[in-house]
Amino acid sequence: MKETIFTLFLERPYGRLSAIVLLLLVTLWPLSMAASILPRERLVADLDVIEFGRVLSGEVVSRTIRLSNRSDSTLKLARIVFTCGCAIPLITLPDGSTIEPDDFGDGPLCRLEPGQSCTVQLEFRSLALSGRVARKIFFYTGDEADPALSLPIRAEIRPAFVIEPRRIDFGRVSWDGEPLEKRIVVRSAGAGDFSITGGSRLPTYFSWRAEPVKDAPVPTWTVTVTLDRKPPSGTQTFILHLDVESERIERLTLFGTALIDAVISFEATPGGDMVNFGVLRGTEGAQAVVDIVNLDPAVPYEIAEVIVDSAEKEFVSVKLHTLEAGTRFKLFVDVAPGISSRFFRGKIIFLSSHRLLPRKEVSFKGWVNQQNAPTAASDRLENS
Repeated sequence: MKETIFTLFLERPYGRLSAIVLLLLVTLWPLSMAASILPRERLVADLDVIEFGRVLSGEVVSRTIRLSNRSDSTLKLARIVFTCGCAIPLITLPDGSTIEPDDFGDGPLCRLEPGQSCTVQLEFRSLALSGRVARKIFFYTGDEADPALSLPIRAEIRPAFVIEPRRIDFGRVSWDGEPLEKRIVVRSAGAGDFSITGGSRLPTYFSWRAEPVKDAPVPTWTVTVTLDRKPPSGTQTFILHLDVESERIERLTLFGTALIDAVISFEATPGGDMVNFGVLRGTEGAQAVVDIVNLDPAVPYEIAEVIVDSAEKEFVSVKLHTLEAGTRFKLFVDVAPGISSRFFRGKIIFLSSHRLLPRKEVSFKGWVNQQNAPTAASDRLENS
């Protein structure tokens, strides 16, 4: 049988041991070469994942991370970046001094000498979050070989309260001077026993009060918001921060909105809501007046254009008089004689830059007594 070089090598003294050593060298040499080529980590954290576990919505919890310089040269911590605004870092330097977020500038946050470490206390605020949360934090060094260290942030947010309804929604409001109230019920879900001890101020046209519900199966409070003054026209939004006294929760935030109608009246004479010319003699025209009053001077109403939309629009003319800019107007509507139809109608369209009332339509109508209408024969007799 023909012997191979490898067979002869194994039959020699210490041949098998030498073969094993050779095999290890062949296997490990590429790995050692790769390790020498790949960049070495310079900034290292003592955690692979920042895990906050189960957190109540509105609860503030914290974790501390230690960052170490494992290189043989000075390493700077240039900046810290989050993929959400739910975490606030507090850096403690090797000498014991601290850097708060308000002190973060454009330059490096700190410098770490070889072997030095700093700690980052991460305050996690869960108020605007729900369910399973997965975010990331990036520690940038500005080092080309090891530019950033990223760590995942994980938490499971559970509700501290059951809030019904979720928002304080006044809907569309046509203010008539009577106060309006909206009530929200707040029940403890995971916060245990709690009380509402105070809260933020709302815009001057809103007020609020909080009251405990007696004999409720779980700790329960009601929060009532009252719209008791005339607010400016448009969408009014507010945020109510409530101070909560409980074992784990310190604050509860409620959101509210109201759409306040523009208080602009259009009163026609004669007619009221619409211009009614009544019955016209065929030989006569007619005039009506539309009074426009803006009861909310804080939001001026300016009329950019008035358009007549009617099949008989050549007989209808309008003239606008401004009595008080942004507040009071008077529109004269004239119908000239000569309409051949027994009935006429149309719309007067007001165009404005007002954000709540960019377009307003006022209808008009009238009848013509054709027995008194001029004819071609009578016109010839009168002109002869």
